[in-house]
Amino acid sequence: MFSRRAVLSLQPLISEKIRKLCDKLSGYVDRDEAADIATGFHCAAIDIISQYCLNECPDSLDVEGFKYGVLLYAKAIRETFWILKYFPIAGWLLALPKSVSLRLVPELEGFLAHRDVLSSPPYPPHRVNEVDGNARVCVCLRM
Repeated sequence: MFSRRAVLSLQPLISEKIRKLCDKLSGYVDRDEAADIATGFHCAAIDIISQYCLNECPDSLDVEGFKYGVLLYAKAIRETFWILKYFPIAGWLLALPKSVSLRLVPELEGFLAHRDVLSSPPYPPHRVNEVDGNARVCVCLRM
């Protein structure tokens, strides 16, 4: 999977994504705006790794301002994690209704949004198939 030949075969994919990132960054220069280059690199990495490992590209570089949902959730969790780790009493905030938690600590918004996304999948977690009279449970996983 990560042999020299396999990595060299990724060169066109990597070049395409880096070219796309450079085009996006040059658009910021043309508009005389600041760009979050670190987040741009993260988006490029997500696109490259997803395309290689899952054969599916989320096109996170196409999101305006490099504000791809997964990156925003990761940033929110990264910022909130330390509060919950070193102040465990703050964990009770997560048990409160969302509106109350956000009124008390607005910084929890991204963390709570991510929690909501993970806790309410848009599909049933499993289904039962009848095969030759035997019930088999098929677990559906979402990437």
